[in-house]
Amino acid sequence: MSGFNLRTVDPYQVLFPLGILHALVGTSVWILFALRFTTYPGQSHPHHMIGGFLFSFAAGFMMTAIPKFTGSAPSSRRELFLATLLSVGSLLFSTPLLTLGMLIFISIFFVRRFLARSFSPPPHFLFLPIGLCLGILGATLLFLVETKSISSSYANAGKLCLYYGTMLSFLLGIGAKLISALLGWAAPPTHRIEPAQAAKNTRKIFLTKWSSAALQATLFLTGFWVEIELNPSLGRGLRAVCATWIAMQSWRLYRLPRAPGKLPFWIWVAAWILLLGLWTHTLFPALGVHAAHLVFIGGFGLMTLLIASRVVLAHGGYSLELESKSRIYATAAILVLAAAATRVVSLWTSSLYQHFAYAAALWILAVMLWSAFFLPKMLRGILVRAE
Repeated sequence: MSGFNLRTVDPYQVLFPLGILHALVGTSVWILFALRFTTYPGQSHPHHMIGGFLFSFAAGFMMTAIPKFTGSAPSSRRELFLATLLSVGSLLFSTPLLTLGMLIFISIFFVRRFLARSFSPPPHFLFLPIGLCLGILGATLLFLVETKSISSSYANAGKLCLYYGTMLSFLLGIGAKLISALLGWAAPPTHRIEPAQAAKNTRKIFLTKWSSAALQATLFLTGFWVEIELNPSLGRGLRAVCATWIAMQSWRLYRLPRAPGKLPFWIWVAAWILLLGLWTHTLFPALGVHAAHLVFIGGFGLMTLLIASRVVLAHGGYSLELESKSRIYATAAILVLAAAATRVVSLWTSSLYQHFAYAAALWILAVMLWSAFFLPKMLRGILVRAE
């Protein structure tokens, strides 16, 4: 046994499994609460699902992909160790401080690669620093509220920025190129996305795209200010308009995917659920956080698992024919959507928390089945290197 060196391991191979643990822990608390084994998990549930599950997967993806997107240095052993430490710490302690630490780490990682880039990222990467800034602001406010350094009235603004802003920014920013490619409307992401020294006509097109992305980003940010200061429904509406604009412009959701296979179809479905959740949350404010779970579960959650599956296959050297042959995509997606539907309709039942537990059980089953298929593929490279 020679052991394994973190320098020879891709970040997703470590951070995706940790994200899976967060996904299981973060939903199992509702089952334990329904059985009266624990107290109300109002803080631990979003901590593990947003700061743990989503951000661990996001960190694993970005640390693997951004160096290749920008032609910069791959993740170092120290960087992977720090990201792993932050994710493990979040498993043990439900505090916004660790979420804040992860977001600051991702920000530094992104800035360093951007400054050392050989290729310019696509225009919608503008949403990536926006999402990181929103997340850092939100996590800071929640930490200050937790330590009673500021009034608890700031908690809603903190949750809005962290829960509703960060992951949506990531999907709109990176997804504008990646999801479009996975659906078959653009060339697959490669080591070289856009030459830094482009021809004049290409540069003109590039600047036009940047103008569109900048306008969309302005609309997106304005929505948060409007929601906090003026009118919640109007602010959500601006955010929904921005997401719909990008989804129709870049992802062409008005058409079925051009790319063959089951993965593109279910990504297309998840994108529609994301938009449905954003508009439902806007047009039916009385539904509150229940409607938002269409976004969290059917949008963020399902999209994260689907994109992660492509990362595992592509970076692990597996045949992408599995995306056409395997039933895991439909099985996991249907269970996740059933969990989202169960969570939303719980509002109209007489057993609210029991339905939270039912939704959690469906989610756990989906994640466990997805993990049974993809986890061995993530770990295979590590185990081989350890021999």
